[in-house]
Amino acid sequence: APSSTNSETVYYLVVEAGVWTLGDGATKIEAGIAPDISRVNCSTCGSWNNGTDLFYQQTYSAAPVVLHQVVTNNDSSWITSFASDDTSATVNPGTDGFQLALNGAESVTTHSAEDIAYIVFQSEATDTFEGVKFETDLTGNTVRGYTDAHWTESFDQTYTSAPFVLVSQLSARATNGSWAMLDAITDSQVTLYADEDQTTDTERSHSTEYGGYVTFATSGTYYLNAATAAYDEPPLEVGVVQGTTIGYMEVGTTTASSSWSTVTLTNTYT
Repeated sequence: APSSTNSETVYYLVVEAGVWTLGDGATKIEAGIAPDISRVNCSTCGSWNNGTDLFYQQTYSAAPVVLHQVVTNNDSSWITSFASDDTSATVNPGTDGFQLALNGAESVTTHSAEDIAYIVFQSEATDTFEGVKFETDLTGNTVRGYTDAHWTESFDQTYTSAPFVLVSQLSARATNGSWAMLDAITDSQVTLYADEDQTTDTERSHSTEYGGYVTFATSGTYYLNAATAAYDEPPLEVGVVQGTTIGYMEVGTTTASSSWSTVTLTNTYT
């Protein structure tokens, strides 16, 4: 990684760990941290289908959106995160679970273990809660590299200004590794690409990858309703019931560069 870089705008989403629903309970969401992820996937590390498997705490009728991010700094060398279906690195997470690993791309082959945070959203949701529009979307196998044609998706709702968009890459179809980037956001569409490092070569072309993104009309704090798994003896089904616990979620933006930037959160999280 370079020792210095231009400042970049970073959108962030903070969700209290747990199993939740948004607003009136129509959209499922869950968040957690996978600790001590030590597997490094990279261009020379062999198969990318060798992460740590995780399973959902709610049932999803269609493949969800899984946002993911390394959230510790146990090693000074560069690293990012990787997620895909739990059975195949070349497709996005399905309805039964997903895998996480460290993503060294073409830069890093070994790395100390790190924690990876993840947020799972019910996909293709379009709704308004607390007066704020939001939506969750999967891109399909469409997102290409920086020097390729960037992929543009139209929003399902109309926004009065450019909304806040959080995006993650959800596959590793090309073995040299990449991660999702935002190119441009308008009030009606978002443009994405999959970027690569330039450690061993200068090219940034990349074959198509799966991605997922979540859109919020504005920043702020949002309240979550607890969804608690209810277990019973067979042959009864396992379901999800609404609880009374309230959790917090907040969306915001900051400016980041090669130096650490501190973000002061609005809420206190347990």
